[in-house]
Amino acid sequence: MKRLAILLPVMLCAVSAIAQKDSLVKIPFEVSAKANVYFGEIADTSKTVRGAGIPPVEIDIRGVKLVTFEGVEGLVSFYGLDSTYFNADGGHCTVYTGVAACGSFSGINHAKIATFLTGVIVSDYSRMELPPDALDFTGMEDRIEYVPSFDQPFFIGDGKNKTGAVQRWHIPKDATILYLGFADAAYGPPGHYCDNDGAVKGTIVLHYTNKGRN
Repeated sequence: MKRLAILLPVMLCAVSAIAQKDSLVKIPFEVSAKANVYFGEIADTSKTVRGAGIPPVEIDIRGVKLVTFEGVEGLVSFYGLDSTYFNADGGHCTVYTGVAACGSFSGINHAKIATFLTGVIVSDYSRMELPPDALDFTGMEDRIEYVPSFDQPFFIGDGKNKTGAVQRWHIPKDATILYLGFADAAYGPPGHYCDNDGAVKGTIVLHYTNKGRN
């Protein structure tokens, strides 16, 4: 009996450690500059002005409460091989972000930067709805907490604000997939992916509780 009394606390500690590990999952990703978050919403990609790009990266987020990002690096350009390259936060270009709604996905706007890593969350039923209102992320890229709606593209960038604080995206109930890609257009529907170059990569952290600590 004494031996059991010694082993029981050790077993409980092991179970606790497993539960803690399972509440947080890290998944590496790489997103090409040609990855179009709207790709699946385009009825005929062959008719997209200057190229529809390629499908976005898909992350299974069923049961996830919130996501964070770490170690995001890499450079992308939307204007050909000889253009200026920016990191995942995007940068100042001659034109900025003004993407119109496409399919069931809303548009997304930013009056000061372009080429930023973008996400969209969907559920099994969200695409049956009309597109939600487009969000304007001008001046909003440094917030710590975000609560995206289904089918509403949102700014991700490198996952940190300008002070280096980790940003958190709260996942709505019944979410199934998070798309990672880019929203490319200055005025109108998504397109112009033919001359995009580069990629960003990093790690997405899936939190199955609301603590949100990496």
